[in-house]
Amino acid sequence: MLIPGLLAAACAIAAAIGATSACLTDPPPDLPLVQQPPAIDHNAILPPEGTITALPTGDFTLSISVADPTQPCQWSVYDSDSNLQPYECKACPTVVASGEVQVNFSISGATFNPTLCHHIVFVVGSTFADPQCRSGGSDVVNWYYEPANASCVSYDASALGDGAFADAGSDALPVTGGDL
Repeated sequence: MLIPGLLAAACAIAAAIGATSACLTDPPPDLPLVQQPPAIDHNAILPPEGTITALPTGDFTLSISVADPTQPCQWSVYDSDSNLQPYECKACPTVVASGEVQVNFSISGATFNPTLCHHIVFVVGSTFADPQCRSGGSDVVNWYYEPANASCVSYDASALGDGAFADAGSDALPVTGGDL
């Protein structure tokens, strides 16, 4: 009479294995997509970022990569050295199939004095920490406008910079607080 007991135990084990394997064969749920913020193609910027001595004859032109066209993409331009009013957060143009958008803008108006030095900043992002899109963006381009016959004082506060004015000695103290 052992055989019917062993047979019942074997059937119970087989049923348990079958029930367990049925649970394991269900595929896992889809993972959420990683949200990538908009990014500027720094090789496709006209004029190239850095120091410029004249405004472009046409527009400033940038190419922005947008990984997910359903996500928001906004941009802004402002001059950190003058009263050039920033654009409000402008929506990026419609994304093309390649995931790239082109943004064109020009700097002009009564608040831009071409005889003075300017620090022109372009910011792009999904969302921003302030309503004028000045902070909290995902990528930034900087142009330093230095017209002929102007003495523009520059200062490098980057991680690799020394934090001193360009004409200061190597033992200069870094600038702290206040506006330049």
